[in-house]
Amino acid sequence: MSALLGPHGAWRYLGGYLEADGQPFRLEPREIDTAGPGESLEIDGLRVDAVGVPHGPVPALGYVVHVGGARVAFTGDQRMDDPRFQTLARGVDLLVAHHAIAEGSRGAAANLHATPSEIGALADAVDAGRLVLSHHMQRALAERDAGLAAIAARYGGPVALADDLDCYPLGGS
Repeated sequence: MSALLGPHGAWRYLGGYLEADGQPFRLEPREIDTAGPGESLEIDGLRVDAVGVPHGPVPALGYVVHVGGARVAFTGDQRMDDPRFQTLARGVDLLVAHHAIAEGSRGAAANLHATPSEIGALADAVDAGRLVLSHHMQRALAERDAGLAAIAARYGGPVALADDLDCYPLGGS
């Protein structure tokens, strides 16, 4: 955590959030074993489940947020082939997936991220009510139409490309 938020960290200007008097709120980092079964945290009716996801040699987490009777899954950076995340995300109202690479990507990028067809397969496997693509990278946007077609070939539900300030209604909230 100090490498990120400490006095010499990448985002040292955010370090005050780790202090007891952090304003307007205080962060309480938690260690999560990315190879383990996952962790849950519940505060004031909001529950967040986190599980490690495959992202090459770089640790990463996927999340499911439970609020107001609805469930939203955030894939994080991953390849979409981990059964733990698939189990956690099953039946979510909204699946937010990183749109980082184009169909047919190879090498390091494909070891870190999912292709559009893999995203579509995950959305179908977990029976997501809606799929929202985020974390857009130019290499994926350059082949956007082909990527959306690859997703649609695997997932029949609604798909949106997220943009700043977008809102998506949730069934149970």
